[in-house]
Parts: sequence; structure tokens; C-alpha cells
Amino acid sequence: MGLSVDADGDVDAVFSDVYLIATTPISALRVVSYVTPTTVAYADPSAAIAVRCVAGVTRTAAAVGGSVTVCAGGWVIDSSWNWTIGNPIFCGLNGVPTQIWSAMWERVITVGYAINPTTMLVRFSEPIEQEV
Repeated sequence: MGLSVDADGDVDAVFSDVYLIATTPISALRVVSYVTPTTVAYADPSAAIAVRCVAGVTRTAAAVGGSVTVCAGGWVIDSSWNWTIGNPIFCGLNGVPTQIWSAMWERVITVGYAINPTTMLVRFSEPIEQEV
């Protein structure tokens, strides 16, 4: 757990990173779910268990068996993102974060919100079941 403190000494954010083991090759900036208490794989909105066991958003990539840094809460920043500010960010196929809701998903989980075009505030919601 860490704190971001501004020049006035006010706390700007609390973040929590965990270090887990990849069961498959994992890219950075993906939503992952627990496979076991110490391992993760990409979250899948069509798999009930995967969206109920979301670990967070990866900050790093990892090969099979490698350590991956996962943001379980707080900010994730990437200059290639172009989020719509204030809108929710969902877990898409293969753990890709997206702001586009798909009626084809069996389960929808909000993984965070865009606080600016390049920053996601990781904040999970309970999965929503929808008829496909």
C-alpha cells in the first residue's frame, strides 16, 4: 500500500500493488483474475469465476511462471490510452480494459473509472449478469 502526497502534504491517492505469478504469458495493462491465491491469468467476461476473482490491472508483463505486478486499487497510467473522462472502464475479452459495453458478455465488471484520458482509477464493482 502506498500514498501519493502533494506539495501541501495532502494525500492524493492510495494504491495497492500485489506481486503474483503468471500462469500464461501476460501483457501489461490487462485485467487479471486469480487462478490460485498466488497465480493469475487474463480475466474473461464470459467466465463466471474469472470475473468474481478479479485481482486487478497489470502494471508489468510476465512470461509463464514470472512475477507480474498487479494494481489492486489506485491509479494506472499509460500515455497510449485515450479514455473518456468520468466514464467507467470494463473488463473486455482477454482482460483488455475498455469503455465499450458489449451485449455479448455474459458478465460485466467495472474495473475502474477514467479520471483523465491516460489515467484509470482502479475500483472494482460486483459483476453484473446479463442475458446474451
